Amino acid sequence: MDLTERKDAYCGLYCGACPTFIQTTAAIAAGKTDFSNPEGFCLGCKSAVVSGWCAECNLKSCAKGKGFDTCAECGDYPCEPMKGFIETPDWLYHIETPYNIALIKQIGKDAWLEHQKARWSCSGCNKNQDWYAKKCESCGKDQRGYDKKC
Repeated sequence: MDLTERKDAYCGLYCGACPTFIQTTAAIAAGKTDFSNPEGFCLGCKSAVVSGWCAECNLKSCAKGKGFDTCAECGDYPCEPMKGFIETPDWLYHIETPYNIALIKQIGKDAWLEHQKARWSCSGCNKNQDWYAKKCESCGKDQRGYDKKC
């Protein structure tokens, strides 16, 4: 099975900050290689190991069906499904997607990925942080995570 990580989502989210993504990369680092049942594991919505909502996402299906790498390429952006995705109160980190889409358009995906890596890494110890991190578990430095609603 291909275990290539894909940190860029079709919708403009940075999969590298997803708690499931971080858990999966830790499992691989610990030696796990069998993801024939990917439930609870994910290497990004564009990867071969996709779980949960991301496996069935309508934004992913739409962009993929149109041959787009991200929603940034779509002339209908922001469509009604994307507006609902952005505004959902249960997943507060979705609010970053309009900024991310604009940044992808402005600086390109590779530069955006570097920007996101810095955004979601601890400035004290450089450890990856997830969307909900309020304090780095490694060094204790405050982080800019979101409140977890679900």
